[in-house]
Amino acid sequence: LRFFGAIYSLPGYIHPDEFFQGGQDVKEYLVSNVPWEFEPNNALRSIIPPTFMTLVPLRLYYPPQSSILWASSMNSLSGKEILIIPRIFMAILSVIFFDGCLWILVACTDASLGPPIEVLVLASSWPCLVFGVRPFTNNLEAMVLSCLLTIQKGGVQRQQTSIKSTILVGAVCSIGLFVRFTFAFFAFPVVIAYLYTRWMNMKFQFKYFLRDALGLAISFSLTSAMFIWVDSRYYSWQAQTVYIAPFNALRYNSKSTNLAEHGLHPRVTHAVVNMPMLFGPLALAGYYSIFQRNGRTYNNSSRSIIGSAYLSGLFLLSCAPHQEPRFILPCLVPLVQLYGKDAVVALFLGPFWVVFNLILYIFFGWLHQGGLVNSLFEMPRPTNESRTARVYVYYKTYMPPSFL
Repeated sequence: LRFFGAIYSLPGYIHPDEFFQGGQDVKEYLVSNVPWEFEPNNALRSIIPPTFMTLVPLRLYYPPQSSILWASSMNSLSGKEILIIPRIFMAILSVIFFDGCLWILVACTDASLGPPIEVLVLASSWPCLVFGVRPFTNNLEAMVLSCLLTIQKGGVQRQQTSIKSTILVGAVCSIGLFVRFTFAFFAFPVVIAYLYTRWMNMKFQFKYFLRDALGLAISFSLTSAMFIWVDSRYYSWQAQTVYIAPFNALRYNSKSTNLAEHGLHPRVTHAVVNMPMLFGPLALAGYYSIFQRNGRTYNNSSRSIIGSAYLSGLFLLSCAPHQEPRFILPCLVPLVQLYGKDAVVALFLGPFWVVFNLILYIFFGWLHQGGLVNSLFEMPRPTNESRTARVYVYYKTYMPPSFL
């Protein structure tokens, strides 16, 4: 169903950032209007994540003969190809980093044969089916968090002094931070728990803690330096100015006057509206476990770490007055891992889970401003011979992605 939605191009238009943070910026040689977040005087986003989500799959689909020839030949690709190819790529990544990582996380605690029920719950969730096949940076952020949880799980289970997993944790944290600075809200408790558990496994020998901390810091710094260098080259070709996109984004979003331009919401919007809308019974199970003192979440250190990841992200994101549902998408895999089996199977909520996800899948995947993107494919492409300009008016809709 996920690949069906990607190949046949779910027409629902969820949010403009699918295109303007994951497509238009890396195709600026096709269009003249670069998104404001990618203008040098703002530089709020790293160019690497949208390049990875859109330009990389397009290059794989249409291999370049040379950079110059490929840039000009991009005009030969249809708008539908430019839309579908990145979605297929994201669907493949979602299978690897959502389903694959969740399978590993569940297998560490449940040795039963066959696909874990949690993976089936994840695969049937509408955020996975709709968001999971689109080049949102929130989607990529959720994948990186799943990867971090998996590395953390393996790194603390192995009773060894190897530093390989620590180096991976540092690199993954840097990648997540440059995808979206809010990644730190979810990752912080995971990293702290990882370092402490490793230190505990080494019988609290300070030399091992110092080695892990330094290894993580060096790996994080080197990976971040690569991102900063690429972004600085993108925003300033002579690289005379250093651009640190996560810092710029944090500084921008810390001012309520800036957020007011995008809409202000009550602080409880994530907890009261967005969590139930995205995750349904999983959100309710998560809230119930908070008040259940003897719940499994707090009796098992591994589950406590996973729970702290989504709770810290939810709490810190709720401190900001601008709250969109996609911001808490990284909560998906932790919630399914913790409560998927109990909420959907043990509590006999299977039929409700199916109906809940089916309704929202149809609404957001197919109906929500569903005619906008398809209308772009019906427009004739402008040619050099064309002497008349055509004007198309979109009224009270999201901004049309002109690069399609």
